Amino acid sequence: MIFIDTLRNIKDGRICKQEQFDPALSNQWRELADSLLEAMQANGIDGFWKAYTAVSYDSPKLKEWRPLLDIPAPLPLKEENKPPVAAPVGTLLSEVQEEKVYWLWQCRLPLGKMATLGGHPLFSGCQRY
Repeated sequence: MIFIDTLRNIKDGRICKQEQFDPALSNQWRELADSLLEAMQANGIDGFWKAYTAVSYDSPKLKEWRPLLDIPAPLPLKEENKPPVAAPVGTLLSEVQEEKVYWLWQCRLPLGKMATLGGHPLFSGCQRY
């Protein structure tokens, strides 16, 4: 996808020189992107598409990617537009302090703590018939 995004940025005019290519772009794709950039600079968008058609003639992968180039490349987010990173919610188990538990009902209902009671309504004895 780095290659596709690079070509979209060339096509949309956001990349004007080879130094703006993503550093993660491999040499093979970098050379191809550079030739398309040169075609774009020399003959505009028509030159870009003619060069792309010429290099994709023998490459099924490039033919397959052609529709992806019509989708605009995402614009990089500016620092002020980035969503805030949410602070973690909760407590790590490694930070929990051991404390003595007092029981209302031994090993079933802790005194002063939250507890969940559950059961099938027909068998729990809390339904009137």
